Amino acid sequence: MVRIEITTGPEAGRQVDLAAGTHVIGRQADCDLQLSVTSVSGRHLEVRVGADGSVHFQDLGSTNGTHSSGRQVQDGEWFPGSELKLGTAGLRLLDPNQASPAAAPDEDSAMHARARQQAMAGGRRGGPMMLLALVLVVGGAAGGYWYLTRSDAETVATSGGGEGPAVARVNLDWIDNLGDFAAEDAAAAWQVGTGLVIQEGALVCSQASRRAQLARRFTLPGPLSLSAEVRGGAAVLPLVVPLVEWGDDQQEQAIATWMAGDLSQGQVDLALPAEATWFRLSLLLGEGAEVRQLSVTEGTGVVTPAQSDGRPLLSGGGNLLLRHHDGRALVHARAAGGRWQEGAAGLEYDPQGAPRTLTMVLGDAAADAGPMLILGDGGPVEAAPGVVVEGSPGLLLGGGARRFLMRFPAPVKVIARDRQISFEVTQPLLLRWDLSDEINRAARLARQLESASADADAALVLAISAEILRDLPFDEEKTTAALRLARDTIQSARERLRAMTEEKEDARLLEAVGDLAQLEQEARAMAERMAATELHDQALAMADELKEIAELFMDRTQRETAAYRQRLGQALAGAYPLLAAWLDDQGAQLVALEGQH
Repeated sequence: MVRIEITTGPEAGRQVDLAAGTHVIGRQADCDLQLSVTSVSGRHLEVRVGADGSVHFQDLGSTNGTHSSGRQVQDGEWFPGSELKLGTAGLRLLDPNQASPAAAPDEDSAMHARARQQAMAGGRRGGPMMLLALVLVVGGAAGGYWYLTRSDAETVATSGGGEGPAVARVNLDWIDNLGDFAAEDAAAAWQVGTGLVIQEGALVCSQASRRAQLARRFTLPGPLSLSAEVRGGAAVLPLVVPLVEWGDDQQEQAIATWMAGDLSQGQVDLALPAEATWFRLSLLLGEGAEVRQLSVTEGTGVVTPAQSDGRPLLSGGGNLLLRHHDGRALVHARAAGGRWQEGAAGLEYDPQGAPRTLTMVLGDAAADAGPMLILGDGGPVEAAPGVVVEGSPGLLLGGGARRFLMRFPAPVKVIARDRQISFEVTQPLLLRWDLSDEINRAARLARQLESASADADAALVLAISAEILRDLPFDEEKTTAALRLARDTIQSARERLRAMTEEKEDARLLEAVGDLAQLEQEARAMAERMAATELHDQALAMADELKEIAELFMDRTQRETAAYRQRLGQALAGAYPLLAAWLDDQGAQLVALEGQH
């Protein structure tokens, strides 16, 4: 049998005996040792106690991991006197020679535990007042003290002086002061990749758009207020933008990721929904940015659940979570500023006068019905990681009754990453789900396309096909037909252009100026019909070449004719001088008449 001590949390100081065998520690009620701490997973750690008193542990795939001496560990031997951290909960394996008998908490201990648990769970019910009550309870205890975990709002300890034990406070912010990058444990707490480094008390970014993340999550008592010392970076782009994943006690995965404002502009508040009980913090840094003394404390604001056309939604600033009737996510959106509000047949995002980068994420409920498509010339493109579409007119998200359309006021550059797409917004835009007008318009265009194809009107076929493919790709059958007709039309023009190239060489060989002129006229007509394709420039280049060849032939013919007439005139002047003189006189009169007219 071995004995462990809970070192942090509501039951700090409690000792538990573990007999030889296998034991599971976690938040679920059926665990052998239940820890009622949010950062502890349902089944977090397995502990195997040997008959000889040896202890081995294994992490069970927990969300926040198991740590020893500041490092994350998966399994190993647990030695007496050492401590394991399960999320923010601490457990110490006691030395058999030093362990005191395990006993039920006395009345004062129970009062301490109840007061502290109420204080830390009551962040939305006057958390600071409850903390004050806890301090008074601790101060009045008979010389005892309670150490509150670093993941809570503050640590309370006793100190000597005055009448009876005095209470000293060590204030911790909501991320355990891990935003103090000069602290010893800060480097181990943050996950940083290439282009980021923690040095000389600062988090420094040497490359554009790099992300640093705190490795564990924290209890969320209420809205967040974030501040930091920020230096350097590009003046045009945001320097340091916080990203906050949030979730509830019902699941380990985050429900959504929301974005706060740029910390280089000063303190920012981020309101989160009441359902959020924990959060995980990341920082998105611009090139050259340096961050010092990041602090997360209690902020202001509240996110109130609402509905739009029967769909539940949560929105705060530039952040949005739109849900299906079954509670699953349809669309996530986030931006460092701006505002979501009700619009015509949908939701409007207003950047509020400043360029914003808006990120859209397709939720599971919409992804089940269809993909995330980026509209563009030549048809929609699925938003696979690494895809970039220049000049996109909008987005098409999901499918069927769970389909959403977002139009851009002007074409923008869209960048796709893993299950998300980002683009810059400068004017208000609308996220719509009533697409009846667009669907009816697409049907009308499909009928016009059939008629244009039957009339062999290539220009009209290409124009209608381009409109369907770029703006109205709602019906897969109609979209496929438009793409096929456009390709057939272009292929036919390409083949005719190749044939015209051969005819041009024949006309050049025969010096047939008339044939060259006719081919030039045909090439210019083709360039006009193929205005929206790559054949436009090719046909126009051929027309210019045909004109140049014909002009060379005509110029040479004129020179040869003039030379022939000169030789003929000289011959007549020698043989028939009177006739030559008369011809010269007639020519002069003709020139004079032409000059008068």
